[in-house]
Amino acid sequence: VLFRVMNLWGLQKASGALVFGFLVCIPVLSPAAVRTASTSGYWTNAIWDTTPIAGDDAVISGGVTVTTDVSTVTLGSLTNNGTLVFLGWGSTLTATNVTVNGTGTITAGGPSPAAGPTNRVLIAATNVTIVAGGKIDVTGKGWNGLASTAGTGPGGGGGTGTEPGGGGYGEACERDGRLI
Repeated sequence: VLFRVMNLWGLQKASGALVFGFLVCIPVLSPAAVRTASTSGYWTNAIWDTTPIAGDDAVISGGVTVTTDVSTVTLGSLTNNGTLVFLGWGSTLTATNVTVNGTGTITAGGPSPAAGPTNRVLIAATNVTIVAGGKIDVTGKGWNGLASTAGTGPGGGGGTGTEPGGGGYGEACERDGRLI
């Protein structure tokens, strides 16, 4: 928000001893900028025409994969025509509006070879729109298990001998009344 300062009224005594008046600050809202990722890479790298700042509208172009390993600033909107990959447990996409268009996919990194889940998709938004053909898909992105141990999540494959289990299909999880 930019402010325009206006001196609407002022009175000054000729001797300069008395200055009386007031200033009014009128907010001038600048429109949100549209920031476009047209090459693949990490959110924090120079894949954007200009890195999105709070309130901006971010667009991921078709055929582009953006990997986020950090939480985003609070965006006005995110329009996904490509692929958005969440990497890590602490990454959050925060925006007023999130749109996954027909060619767009939101997913997580994985499957995870670590002892337990390490990636998740976490979206904090007022409105999420998934257009026909668009998707949030974490199939096979769960923990792939350890030797002789099944991966977690629906569809986690069982391991045999020294072979690890397969990645779980992932699922929406809820804790304290909110999705995690």
